[in-house]
Amino acid sequence: MEMGVPGLKAAQVGVDAEIKALQDGVASIYTNINCTPDVKAEASRFIKAFINIDVAPEGCVPVTGSMQGTYASFLVCGQCTLGKDTILFIDPGFPVQKQQITVMGYRYESFDVYEYRGEKLRDILEQYLSKGNIAAMIYSNPNNPAWICLTEEELRTLANAVFVKKQTSLVRDMFLFGCFTGLSYIDIKTLTHDKIQRMDFDGEEWIITRRTKTRVSSNVPLMEIAKELIERYRGLAGGDLVFPMPSNSVCNRHLKQIAKACGIHKEIGFHLSRHTFATTVYLCNGGTIEALSKILGHKHISTTQIYAEVTNRMVSSDFRAISGNLAAMQRSVLEKKDRRQDGKRVRRSLRETA
Repeated sequence: MEMGVPGLKAAQVGVDAEIKALQDGVASIYTNINCTPDVKAEASRFIKAFINIDVAPEGCVPVTGSMQGTYASFLVCGQCTLGKDTILFIDPGFPVQKQQITVMGYRYESFDVYEYRGEKLRDILEQYLSKGNIAAMIYSNPNNPAWICLTEEELRTLANAVFVKKQTSLVRDMFLFGCFTGLSYIDIKTLTHDKIQRMDFDGEEWIITRRTKTRVSSNVPLMEIAKELIERYRGLAGGDLVFPMPSNSVCNRHLKQIAKACGIHKEIGFHLSRHTFATTVYLCNGGTIEALSKILGHKHISTTQIYAEVTNRMVSSDFRAISGNLAAMQRSVLEKKDRRQDGKRVRRSLRETA
């Protein structure tokens, strides 16, 4: 299990624990793959507290990251029982983990959890497990949730801000391009003019490309803001590149300054632009999950579902924020109205008219 969610500050208890560990000399301790007994015991305790399942410390393998952890786990599980040499992936997952399986010479099977919920999930698991060849199962959702994104007002403030330094303005514009296309940092950096095409079926300009990270196709209709930004930087990048994109670290450094200047109190990194496109720009304006999945280049629609959940949270937050106004409005709608009956004034509520 990995700790940390992009855009959210680390919990103070975790920061304090890491500081204490460093002060106790953990940086000079290099253990084998089994780790140390005290860490294995804490992992066991955490699993019990987190999902109420008892796992003995001996069965916990604390590692420095998911790639190392899955590699070691696959290696062990594939050799435990003769005839069980297949890993079952509950997608979405990290494509590189399937490459690990191939390198080891094992087999794998997979299904998309989006298609199997509730009892369907139990049935599909029983179907695979009944074959008798499953050595291990893995569910590792790589889409770190977009817990935060820019609101429409924050997006407006960002777009209208004026900066003295040209590079700050450039980074702001690149971030805006991501907010209105959904492209990631690397896909904007490597974007070339030949990938911008006018389509016959609608006569509009689209970005037709494949995501650098997954090689999945990502086709994005260009909105006016995106078109303006392309024209603004035309001819300023080398070769056929669309933008003179700074490094990711430079972008993130400037974005922190931009957020502070705009009064945006959020931890902003470049990937937040992709989250903002998915939620504030697309879903909140009536876009569908299915179309968003195609635009973002997600291999599995279940990866896209997190944005719908975030949008629902935004709706819930808005409702709580305006609950007082809504309550007053409802009282006004339901309040009793005067009417005359047999020459007398009679009051009735809206409910009585139903």
